[in-house]
Amino acid sequence: MRTAAQIGVWILAAGCAPPQSMIDDHAHPGAHPTMEPHVTLHVLAELTTGYGRRLAFAPDGARWASAITGAAHLWRAAAPAGDVVAASTATDRLRFSRDGARLLLAPYSYDLARGAWSAQAPLLDKLGPPTSEPGAFGLTASAWAPDGEDLVVSASFGPGGHGGGIPGPHQRVVVLRGPERALVDTLYEGDREMRSVAIDDHFVAIAGRDVAIWSRAAHRRVAELTGHETTVTELAFSPDGRMLASLDGRGVLRVWSTADWHAAPTRVQTSPQAALAVAFHPRLPVIATGGYDGVVRLWPLSGATEPRVASAPLGGWIEALAFDPGGTRLLAAANGEPARIVMFEVAAAQPDGAGP
Repeated sequence: MRTAAQIGVWILAAGCAPPQSMIDDHAHPGAHPTMEPHVTLHVLAELTTGYGRRLAFAPDGARWASAITGAAHLWRAAAPAGDVVAASTATDRLRFSRDGARLLLAPYSYDLARGAWSAQAPLLDKLGPPTSEPGAFGLTASAWAPDGEDLVVSASFGPGGHGGGIPGPHQRVVVLRGPERALVDTLYEGDREMRSVAIDDHFVAIAGRDVAIWSRAAHRRVAELTGHETTVTELAFSPDGRMLASLDGRGVLRVWSTADWHAAPTRVQTSPQAALAVAFHPRLPVIATGGYDGVVRLWPLSGATEPRVASAPLGGWIEALAFDPGGTRLLAAANGEPARIVMFEVAAAQPDGAGP
């Protein structure tokens, strides 16, 4: 295990002036006080077993999981705590249910107490649009709601899931509920590929290049968010549901207010290369990003013009990021040689002259 000094961590204190192009001068709707805490990253561990392209902490903060191609690895701190294998390698987003009882590896649900996958209706039986001829679906993206009851699925229709030559909509995004996979809403049917999905208690977000917002309570589309010039690679709601982050293939991050979808978003040019991962800090006005340059960056959301902290390159591209519920640890999945998960300690201190 290398030390923080060996892996290289540099800190940007308040007042340092990076290039103006790093972040647009849009104050975030829920701006925090000007005197912001200094944030630092220190490496706690580098784990070369149990790698995963998805990461998630349990609500208790003591457990976490990594997942890749249908398999999930369970952890306590930096110690392995078991592995589980899903029925298919076609898996996507990872989270724990709000009560911590289930591991939600979309589109599957694992009961941690029973040590078994939950019985659910076959997914493909629920995806075929009635206006299309029979064909196979390929899973494009999927994500569970925080309570583990509703599942949003984006799928491609046609031979091999690519729509070739079969009439009807080639892309469909639906919300399914419960073990029966009952259809709740059809969010999209058409020919545009919806690469990214996210769901919280109130909204569903789906994206190709533009981001469509669906109200779960009203069962209708309430906003269309534009501005990205290339495909959105990742979507994430903040833990409190006040913000949505959209990250695209050119490294541009946009952060939107869920209270007013028409408000100008905060825009950050996160790196000169494509960005792949994004995670909100649960307590501070900070968001983490990572991508092909292998650097983990923490960006302020209060209108400041510089990242708060950035790691040196981790020796591979960053595929996933996850904060623990207390905001004291950050996991980063670095797909390099070897692929590994880096666990950082996140520390915050009030700057000189700040009040208690």
